[in-house]
Amino acid sequence: MRRPSITLWLSGAAFVALVFTTGAAPAAAQVGVRVAEVPDGAVRVDGSLRDWREVTFATLGRGSNASLRYALGADRRGFYLAAEVRDQRMVRTARPGPNEDAIVLTFAMPARRGYTGTEVSIYAGIPGRQAGSATVGAVGSRPSPARGVRVVEGPRRGGAGYIVEAFIPFAAIPGAARWQEGRLAVRLVDVDSEARPEVANAPASERVDPRHLERLPSIVAEGGEAGMLRTFLHSRGIEGATPRFDLRGDVQGDARPERIVVVNTFIVIMGEGYRDGAAFDFFQLPITSAAEVRSGQLTDLDRSGKKELVLTLRQQDQRGSRDLFQSFSFNDGIRPHFGLEVRKQTHDGFVEARVSVRPQRRGPPLIEVRAGRAEGLDAENFRESPAAGVEPILLPWGPHRSRTYRWDGRRFAILRETPNPRYVDPATARRDQPSGRTERAAPVPPSVDQMLVAFKRQAGLPRNARPSVRIDTNVADTPTAEHLFVFGTNLVVLGTDFRGGNGFFHFQIPANSAADVVSVQAADLTGDGRAEVLIRIRRVAGDVIREVLLVQQFRRSEFARILAVEVARTQGTNSIQNEVRVIGRGNRRRLTIGPGRARGWSREAWPFAEGGTGDGIEALLLPWRDEQRRYRYAGGRLSP
Repeated sequence: MRRPSITLWLSGAAFVALVFTTGAAPAAAQVGVRVAEVPDGAVRVDGSLRDWREVTFATLGRGSNASLRYALGADRRGFYLAAEVRDQRMVRTARPGPNEDAIVLTFAMPARRGYTGTEVSIYAGIPGRQAGSATVGAVGSRPSPARGVRVVEGPRRGGAGYIVEAFIPFAAIPGAARWQEGRLAVRLVDVDSEARPEVANAPASERVDPRHLERLPSIVAEGGEAGMLRTFLHSRGIEGATPRFDLRGDVQGDARPERIVVVNTFIVIMGEGYRDGAAFDFFQLPITSAAEVRSGQLTDLDRSGKKELVLTLRQQDQRGSRDLFQSFSFNDGIRPHFGLEVRKQTHDGFVEARVSVRPQRRGPPLIEVRAGRAEGLDAENFRESPAAGVEPILLPWGPHRSRTYRWDGRRFAILRETPNPRYVDPATARRDQPSGRTERAAPVPPSVDQMLVAFKRQAGLPRNARPSVRIDTNVADTPTAEHLFVFGTNLVVLGTDFRGGNGFFHFQIPANSAADVVSVQAADLTGDGRAEVLIRIRRVAGDVIREVLLVQQFRRSEFARILAVEVARTQGTNSIQNEVRVIGRGNRRRLTIGPGRARGWSREAWPFAEGGTGDGIEALLLPWRDEQRRYRYAGGRLSP
């Protein structure tokens, strides 16, 4: 892979009121289902496994009857299945149904609310007697014959059973355009008697509950674009970050679509047709958290046939905040294309404008911005401070009520302006002030209690909400200690010297509920005199419960994750609890993790794949294999 080009667009503002959101709800599966991204045409559905030699297979069941080795792939058109089934007898009928041998794939694809579930059943054929086939339907409903699905079977060498390959087009699965964000379970259905067609065995990767599709294992895309994205996230120390926006469109080069990902504070571009599919580019946005990307879409603003990325960004500092309508082009790397201020807020109030993009039958679309409403601000008390490189906000009392822009081949030029009949000259407004009026004193920074009240209001918490955790320690580069509070899944940091004493920091702990926040503590693990925040969370997937330790570190413009490691797993009465300890004193403290004890599980009875789960979280230490690890800080991360 080529070394990615790095483009930085940094703001000179000192950001203060920060809102950090890690992204989405935590992954709800103990082991993700791996899907290899493959180039178009790389897999031939011919009933052999020659094309799958470099892919890792997973297993279901044991022994010579009703067990399965399988692998999954995906290209731009759909999914591929390769499977080797060990079975003493195959039972098939003229019309495929639930009581005959099959491989069932249960897909849960992201929808507007929750997930949309689809089950695809693959029925291998019997050579010379019956062709392979497939059915598809919503989870829990009666399936229908699947259109476009190809199934080819082949003989299995070395014993009873068969080989089956299948292609499932994305068109057969609602929501599959976002398959990398989906979930998936695999089940083998084994029927041993045609006379009494009953399911004898049904080993599965996960039990399917139609009411809780979010509990299915997450899809872990490997290779291709997914591998590039993981490489980027690892390079920035944000492996657990979830894309805020994951878009596809033709933004440069040939007609093949590129993938544009907005994740954390970055834009990342990649694709089969981008830099020959061998590299990616990224761009750092002038914000401090993913939550400050308010909206995102792809649209062609200059009628070039290539789309631009349009984001609404919120920037914040000690004076207030501003929202930007900002477009980015991809013709030569990633660069800002056009920007407008659309909202400003200060301690006195706010003013906003409305922007719309209006497609035209001929020529580029029109970008129209109109002065909006204001509360607490007027020509008398508002002091304009435009952002560099963007068009200033239209004010309700300004000289223009609306302004229209259009691409002229070189830039976004002003096409027309509408005068504002309510225009107020700021100089006149200030000169007409009563002579007895005195200048207002500089605002006094809010107290810690006032900032805590403001946070509760923003987070929608009751005014009398009490924190489950309070820690007073130095986590940032300030002369006094900060105050860290936890309310449910909300972590907030504030202090008299923190961010100038004018704002707070909010982090959404990636847990489903307050009960899943096991513990929060602080300790200096890097020796710089500032404490890192250690958060232990619980993740539930069916009957499997994982506990994950996250270590977060304050940096100048981010709350970076420097470690994510699984430290406990439970299934029924079986469990492994690693021993997590912080040893030492002061700035000489170290994190150690030992394998601890296993109850019910052993090397021979461990039912999960060994190694990581593919979700950016380091693997659980196993007592029969691993030794204690002592973590040291180097290269921006904690490593053993």
